[in-house]
Amino acid sequence: MPDPFVYAIQQDGKLLWYSHDGRADGTFNWQGPNEVGTGWNGFSTVFSGGANFGVVETLGGSFCGVPDQGGGIGPLTFGSPGGRWTRGALKVLINSAGANFVNATPTAPNAVAVIMAAFTQWQSPPPLFLPSFFTFSFVTPPTPADIRVIFGGTAADPRFGSLRGVIASAGYPEQGNLQFDSIEVWNPNNLLSTALHEIGHLLGLSHSNAPGATMNPFVNTALTIDTESRIAIAAIYGWQPQQRAGDGGTSHRASLGVTSVTNFAGTSQTPHMVWKGVSGDSNAYYSFFDFANDPIWKPQRRIEYFSYETGGGIPYAIGTSGALSAAVRGNSIILTWKGVEDDSTIYFSLFANNEFSGQATVPNVGTSVGPSVVQADGRTFMAWKGINGDTGIYWSRL
Repeated sequence: MPDPFVYAIQQDGKLLWYSHDGRADGTFNWQGPNEVGTGWNGFSTVFSGGANFGVVETLGGSFCGVPDQGGGIGPLTFGSPGGRWTRGALKVLINSAGANFVNATPTAPNAVAVIMAAFTQWQSPPPLFLPSFFTFSFVTPPTPADIRVIFGGTAADPRFGSLRGVIASAGYPEQGNLQFDSIEVWNPNNLLSTALHEIGHLLGLSHSNAPGATMNPFVNTALTIDTESRIAIAAIYGWQPQQRAGDGGTSHRASLGVTSVTNFAGTSQTPHMVWKGVSGDSNAYYSFFDFANDPIWKPQRRIEYFSYETGGGIPYAIGTSGALSAAVRGNSIILTWKGVEDDSTIYFSLFANNEFSGQATVPNVGTSVGPSVVQADGRTFMAWKGINGDTGIYWSRL
């Protein structure tokens, strides 16, 4: 087992230290933080550990010029995003003029190759993560670029020009600027770790105080993107910007289900959505997502039945004072809901052949809120709260 090592960081005049348990598999298990004495100043970071991990030089401050979003305390773990790109296909222009690059290797022959490798990591997530939102293409002048990478001095960033000070900075989306200090001596490793960090800012990530994280602004020697940063970027780009679904509205919540149709051409799936109307409107509504024509939710339709009790042919609408719940049942959807106002009855219906069947009741039960339904292993389960002051949780299986 390698020797344990210590990571320490100064925040607001306090020296805080973390002890690592010394695992050799590259994972992190830090103990702390603990405060060491008082009156510490004049440095920001110490990172030790002997031959196993090397010693990182003490910095006069954060190596990154992007401001922290943690206020006066310091950077936050998994901090709030600084912005979001509305598109993922981005053109990148890298200008290495002025780069003081040494120790080239066959895999990293120059600064441009190292920075390109950093961008490639951000667009190629490992297994278990969402497919990357980004596709980077590298261009040369005069092709317009979304992201511009340069090496420069104080004209690029007024905080540049001091060894072991601020060595790089970047703009949040959609500024697209990344600059490295040309006075620094760059090699394949320190340029790659710094580029990974600054590209994180370019894509919207803020600083993290997690030791060893790609977005930690004080000590950053990792040559691959850490798990926390991948989760953070997936949280920003895993969901597309919100859109309003057609003309519907609800005072409770919408419920979703998916039907599938399989034929010789393959399998197609259709999302369906059901909901109660807005306040004062107890009607139930329905829509489906149209992939074939326009990728939109179709205009809402009120869910109606034909009253067999009155002789048939007379349509009436179902009503509810709670939320509807829907789940897939085979190639159909089962819809459940509570009655209107003081009607605590639980109703259900099946959707098939583009219409809902006549409603039926779940006998001898009631709810004051509304049921929830799910399909699992070929079985339909439903759960609900009791009526009025009954806080019990009940369930049944169809």
